[in-house]
Amino acid sequence: MRSCQARLYQQNHCGIYRIDRPSDEWVRIGTNMPKRVGDIGFPMVVHPRDADTAWVLPMDGATVWPRTSVEGKPAVYATRNGGKTWQRQDAGMPQKQAWWTSALRSYTEAAATEASGATLAEVLTDLERRYAGIRFRMIDEQDRIRRHIRIFINGEQVSDLSEPLAATDEVVIVQALSGG
Repeated sequence: MRSCQARLYQQNHCGIYRIDRPSDEWVRIGTNMPKRVGDIGFPMVVHPRDADTAWVLPMDGATVWPRTSVEGKPAVYATRNGGKTWQRQDAGMPQKQAWWTSALRSYTEAAATEASGATLAEVLTDLERRYAGIRFRMIDEQDRIRRHIRIFINGEQVSDLSEPLAATDEVVIVQALSGG
């Protein structure tokens, strides 16, 4: 186990890196991630007492969008040897159609929630009633969907808040990760 003060990690839209001080060279350790998953992402946590241990949540970085869970199957990847190897950890996570790496989930504390309304705007109003502040994260002051948000109804992306909905329609809201 190495001293936590001598090792730094970073994960961003360029990959996963590590630097061991006193070196001034960042080494890309994300190339050891599974190829189909890649090492693009932003969330990363380092163990507070074991500098060899870190966790990352990769996202689909193949294009600017969707910046969501790879193949709709979110998983945390852990290293316990400074990035030489990574192990997939997905117990308790959705196994399909989970296109999230989103701060919106923090409002609902659930992978999914139900809302009512005859239009997309009414559904968002219902969500706002239950989760104060969530609408502003998705809709701007001109009543348009924000650029970093994608809303899908039954798998088709929509951009009109007046889009009509049936009681059986599935609405999926994806917030892109950005930064880096």
